[in-house]
Amino acid sequence: MVLKLAFTRFLLVCFCSISFVSAQQIDTSSLDYKRQVAALKTWKKQEAADRGYQRATLEKLNDLKSYFSQVPQGKPYITTLMETALYYERERTIKEALPKYELALEAFRKSSLKDTWLVNKLLNRYAGALYEAGKNLQGIAITKELLAFNKKHYQEEVGRTYLNLAAMYTKSSNRELSLIYNDSAYQHTKESGLADNTNLGAFIQFNKAMSLRATGAYQESREAMQRANKIYDSLNYHTIPSRRVNYLLYNSYVLNGPGTLQASKASIEEIREALAIFDSINPLNYNAYYLNILYSENLFVLEDYKKALEENKKGIEVLIHNFGISNPDLSLSYVQQGRIYNRLHEIDSARIYFEKSLSFFPKSKDEENKYRFSEVALEVALFYAQQGERQKAIDLTLAALNSLSVGVKLNSILQNIDFSKIPAHPELASRFFLQSKILENLYKENEDLALLDRASQAMLDCLKAVNQSKEALFNLKSKSRFYELKGNYFDNAIRITHELYAKTQQKEHLRRALVIMELHKNATLRSLINDSRQYLDNLIPLKVRSEELELQAEINILEEQLQQPYDSLVPALVKEHAALKASVLAKKEAMHQWLLRIKKEYPEYYELQYKNTDWIASIQNEIDSWMESSSDALTIQFFESETSWFVIARKGADFKFLKLDRSEAFNKNIDQFLLAISSPGEIEFANEGLAIYSRLLAPLGTGFLSARDYFIIPDGTLSFLPFESLISKKPQNVGAWSDYAYLIKEHRFSYLNSLLEATYQNREQVSQSVMVFAPFAFVSDQSGTMRSLASTHGLGALDFTNDEAEAIYNLKEAKIFKAFDATETAVKEQTKAFAILHLATHAVVDGENPMSSKLIFAKDSLNDGYLYNYELPTLNLDADLVCLSACETGLGQYQKGEGVLSLARGFQLAQIPNIMMTLWKIPDASSSALMTGFYENLEDNRYADALHKAKLNFVDQQDDTYAHPYYWSAFILVGQPAENTISHVIIYTIVGILLGLVCFYFIRKRRKGV
Repeated sequence: MVLKLAFTRFLLVCFCSISFVSAQQIDTSSLDYKRQVAALKTWKKQEAADRGYQRATLEKLNDLKSYFSQVPQGKPYITTLMETALYYERERTIKEALPKYELALEAFRKSSLKDTWLVNKLLNRYAGALYEAGKNLQGIAITKELLAFNKKHYQEEVGRTYLNLAAMYTKSSNRELSLIYNDSAYQHTKESGLADNTNLGAFIQFNKAMSLRATGAYQESREAMQRANKIYDSLNYHTIPSRRVNYLLYNSYVLNGPGTLQASKASIEEIREALAIFDSINPLNYNAYYLNILYSENLFVLEDYKKALEENKKGIEVLIHNFGISNPDLSLSYVQQGRIYNRLHEIDSARIYFEKSLSFFPKSKDEENKYRFSEVALEVALFYAQQGERQKAIDLTLAALNSLSVGVKLNSILQNIDFSKIPAHPELASRFFLQSKILENLYKENEDLALLDRASQAMLDCLKAVNQSKEALFNLKSKSRFYELKGNYFDNAIRITHELYAKTQQKEHLRRALVIMELHKNATLRSLINDSRQYLDNLIPLKVRSEELELQAEINILEEQLQQPYDSLVPALVKEHAALKASVLAKKEAMHQWLLRIKKEYPEYYELQYKNTDWIASIQNEIDSWMESSSDALTIQFFESETSWFVIARKGADFKFLKLDRSEAFNKNIDQFLLAISSPGEIEFANEGLAIYSRLLAPLGTGFLSARDYFIIPDGTLSFLPFESLISKKPQNVGAWSDYAYLIKEHRFSYLNSLLEATYQNREQVSQSVMVFAPFAFVSDQSGTMRSLASTHGLGALDFTNDEAEAIYNLKEAKIFKAFDATETAVKEQTKAFAILHLATHAVVDGENPMSSKLIFAKDSLNDGYLYNYELPTLNLDADLVCLSACETGLGQYQKGEGVLSLARGFQLAQIPNIMMTLWKIPDASSSALMTGFYENLEDNRYADALHKAKLNFVDQQDDTYAHPYYWSAFILVGQPAENTISHVIIYTIVGILLGLVCFYFIRKRRKGV
């Protein structure tokens, strides 16, 4: 929580530290004038020597300023104004500093001075002060003026100015523009040879790392830090304490990003080293504050509350020492202190600090710092609610929510919030999350269901705010990690909504739960849709996209300023307010004209970004249609929370919404069962298979379980579980595997990634034309020698893939590419006209970065033979089924809110409606036999039925060995149900348009070094 504040201030420190340099002086003929100039120079040296910790007297500065004001356009006067402003900055009284900078700039513009370096310094410092004062629009305007100035006079400073502009946009929460300008800084310094071996080059990577960290792109953030580390190594900076501590400070923030126990421990190691350096130099250096509070946050995650309290206290001491007791940054530090005391059950101490945090906001609605106020107020309101102080909690909650809205005042805590009245902001979701926790605590007092209903709605608002966030520049993995961290939002939302449904049995609450589950299942995909600008470089030039982002940023900032209260009885303020309103209208008109131009010049981009972006409404409509339809199939959707399984099942018009406990013993059952069935008959699994069935499915009752077709939407660890291999009865003969009561004997199974896939309408009847790729099959060369790719790739031969390919050819008259003819190029260029694409090859799964997993083919002059996961969405396929007859094609890294990021998922992003994949390594012979059985039974594209029959052939064999699930249950079908009654809307209209663009980012990243 406090880290957001520290991150912003830390950027300011770096913004100033790499930008400001000493000004040159001018000669004068007056001896007295020279004496005063010398005095000014002496004062500056003294101030620089003690770095502001022993403050020079303000009186001396005022005397100099008074003297030099006799020549108001002279350089000494302007310099004195700048030094006075800087003095106030160091004293943390920015409001006093800004007028001095304004006077200095006005004096310079009226003067005839040609000192361009003085202009550079003045604009730099003035922009920095505006930055710290929160006047982002003015700060950006001054920095842009500086950029134009430096492009004309100081090319060597252009890269630095781009970096400062990036920092400005970072503070404005416009991460995309920040990273665009950061990349501009890199390109400019690279052209001038300063990108890879200079302090400026390191700071560019530092800033990029911090911006990426703030958006959740943790892997890329670490990569930027690695580049910065390389520069530091080349400059030998790690041996210089002041440089080393800089690196440690940045790196500790980056390592802390994911918020996990492991991340906190890694961050702490860097923090300890940095604090040791400060202890040897100056333990009260203001940078130590950032380290102390980050240390405290990490310790809080590790539940070491006493040590967290100690470090937070140290941070507060450093903050007060450097910036005084009235600094508003203390508000969040005091909230953190209250939270820690609350965890330690020291309620009186917690109350003191929570209430002290409110003292920084004398009004109930602080307009200048409304997001900070809303966070503080809601944290304190939650504390009051936990203590049973109902009215205090309600009053503060309303004050916090009213501070966020525009033109609408909430009078009741049960009143719904009009989303259109609240400007989008990255921190908005956390406010609704706190609101929901407060409402839930109030509900516990008297069990008023209206409070619980509103708490559930607040969580849906929270998820909407997350979904609508304009934070961009995530790759698929990073975005998934972002949603993994937001998992507590989804957990809280589904838990509250289940409790509400259990008490009311109202269909509306069941519908809300389905919406929450669907948002959870496809959180990453919708975020890529909403935040897909980084993937659209092929649709619109970067320069034009920057125009869009800057207009949006300026409108947002102006509208925030317009919301601030003013005295309508003061004519000057009325005039200023009217001018501000006119500026908003002018910017909106400019945006309107920009859109008209884009609609004409870049119609595809316009359609994607501006035509219809209400994805949640589309999801709700689809769920309504699904709930009103009828089907004899059983659909089961799972949601995995920290302590429970939530299950929504539907058969016909009947629904069940269950909460099932997740114990450690049950988790162990799943692990042991998966280990047993993925091993060739050496481990008994009946008890585990029956236990899982009894815990997950039996509670639905025989009425539901009697369905012939099961459509499973798994979550979490269940994403790796073949449900058809579960056992419904205890076996009489343990080890007689063909006699086990596998679910496959009574039911057909299909797997879906989300409920929306259950709303697909089957494509029009397609042919059963098949194309087979078997690169590891053996072929005879001209000399008669049998050869395959195994000899060139260092991978094992797949001896039976030749038989597999021939069998498919005989059954379906397939077109076959074998061995060295089975090239990656052929996959990309010759597969479009075939309904079924069968890939019998090796797969290499990258567990660390699933989008870099790959299928192996023959290489040629055009392609290297590695078909990567991130390339799959670009394939121009029209297949109805892709069969991945390779090892572990369904395995990948599970991401909360997105499912398993596997090779199969890559083909789904390419809009392939049906995927057959494997969950573990299986013998080449049994894989070939199962695939042959599949094609023997395939009729009218009934893939689930064909796979079901092929598996039963294994189970019913006389040789009991092959009835073991190891040989047949690894293959599962993910895709369209066998029976469908509802037309699809979202997957082929939204995801179909956009997700094909995901690959461009990965391809660009692969080709670019940064």
